[in-house]
Amino acid sequence: MAQELNIRLITDGKKPLYRQIYEYIRGEIRSGALEAGERLPSTRALASGLHVARSTAELAYSQLLSEGYIRAKKNSGYFVNEIENLAELHFEENRAGGGDTGTENREDHAAGLSIADLSLPGLSAADQRTNAEKAGRLSAADPSVPSLSLLGKQGAANSAMIDFSLRHTEMSVFPYSTWKKIMREVMVDANSEMFSHSEPSGDLTLRTTIAHYLHFSRGVRCTPDQVIVGAGNDYLLMLLRHILGEGRRVAMENPSYLRAAQIFKSFGYEICPVRMDDDGMLPGSVAASGADLVYAMPAHQFPMGCIMPVGRRAALLGWATEAADRYIIEDDYDSEFRYRGKPIPALQSLDHAGRVIYIGTFSKVIAPAIRISYMILPPDLLTLYRRKCWFFSSTVSRIDQRILNEFMKNGHFERHLNRMRSLYRARHDELLAQLRPLQDRFRILGAGTGLHLVLQAVPGTAALIAQSMENGTHAVAESIDTETAQDLTESTEGLSSTRIEKEIVRRAAANGVAVYAMSDYLLPETVLKDADDPAAESVWTRDDDSTKHLPAVLLGFGALDEVSIREGVRRLSRVLCFK
Repeated sequence: MAQELNIRLITDGKKPLYRQIYEYIRGEIRSGALEAGERLPSTRALASGLHVARSTAELAYSQLLSEGYIRAKKNSGYFVNEIENLAELHFEENRAGGGDTGTENREDHAAGLSIADLSLPGLSAADQRTNAEKAGRLSAADPSVPSLSLLGKQGAANSAMIDFSLRHTEMSVFPYSTWKKIMREVMVDANSEMFSHSEPSGDLTLRTTIAHYLHFSRGVRCTPDQVIVGAGNDYLLMLLRHILGEGRRVAMENPSYLRAAQIFKSFGYEICPVRMDDDGMLPGSVAASGADLVYAMPAHQFPMGCIMPVGRRAALLGWATEAADRYIIEDDYDSEFRYRGKPIPALQSLDHAGRVIYIGTFSKVIAPAIRISYMILPPDLLTLYRRKCWFFSSTVSRIDQRILNEFMKNGHFERHLNRMRSLYRARHDELLAQLRPLQDRFRILGAGTGLHLVLQAVPGTAALIAQSMENGTHAVAESIDTETAQDLTESTEGLSSTRIEKEIVRRAAANGVAVYAMSDYLLPETVLKDADDPAAESVWTRDDDSTKHLPAVLLGFGALDEVSIREGVRRLSRVLCFK
């Protein structure tokens, strides 16, 4: 039976009725008064009980749906979601002072829109209009249901190239008009200070907001003084080079984020590729590498997609404290997008010795063009920063910093983040469901977090694909036993996993789907210096055969709707010789 809601509505016109309903239900869910799985009243019953228009109840549910607080089941109604992974930021001093005025919601109210008029629930009316012009994609309220504009494009999707891009994100639901409104307000309130130089480390107001956000979302412990704001991670790494000095040896997981490796190499740093397993880099391999600096992505390793467990993190911190001047650079890649289970706190939150340098960015969660990143320095490195980098000017416009600060403090960032999590969760689940029929021949890695999945061939499958390459055919046996797989592996050992991956990518492209080879992310510095060295033998290399490096391809889903995901996997399955 549906939970009855007794909501006291204030009809003085200061806050839209649907907003009051939304805030009440959201508060009940957050406090635990409404538990996960509880059924909510229908929009008709809610409207009748509160003596409001049904469209008002629909708008309230629409906002809750888009932010992931509730879910809709066809022919069953609305139910409370698990909220472990929803963002909840607390800026009481701002909201109490009326910072969240609800202007964007007044636009909805004044427009007199019903739920049927909104293609992207949870956004303001102005944002709806802006986004409708930019892209007619999925409904953020129920991403499993294609929008009208999308239905008209399905025919085109069946013939056009479907790109499982790792770089692109969904921008059609970005609150453009809200961002523009904040920009106008910032400029109206601008004074001479706004157009003067910012502090080298960034505006104190934004650094305070970032420190607050990271504490609540990632457990990061820092003061605003420790926060350094910069235009992208590249600039922040450049600052680190001036702080840490020359001659460093950097341990990196292999495969890894090649851009960071290229930047370190430009500094003259030596790259030390280290072994990794399904839990990330191995501390023993780090110790054996002779490195004094580690670059790691514990929240979501790119490109393998693994999450480093707490025990492994503690071991890595132990390594850092064993010698003076050792540090860990924690790139908190994709940490905002976790869809299952409770988030694991940042590595920095476990650091009591000041050995972790924490780096993050707003580029993925807000927009790539924002180009605002941040770095948290431990106290001793903060002292060095002030001594060695005092002459570097801030690389982010003071106006852009102020806009982002207002976007975060007024609750827009929280709502946008929850909306994107809900949207990406639906796409993640759809891709996972479509790939599951392939699990007898492929491992699916990286599920539950981030914006991509990894499809890794098991040994028998790798051998079959290699055989088809040598035969020059696409034919693959329906099944294979262990002995046959071993025979095939030995007979095709001349074909490296890199070549097999490239062939999969080539065949996929010929069939209208773009996927990406894992070997493209192997560190160029990886070399088997000594064939008798077990540590060297287990490091992936660009020439590794399939017994050491199983072929794998990457599939990003951030910019693909469910219709395209289904069609893309169908085409890929055909390439991999599956029905």
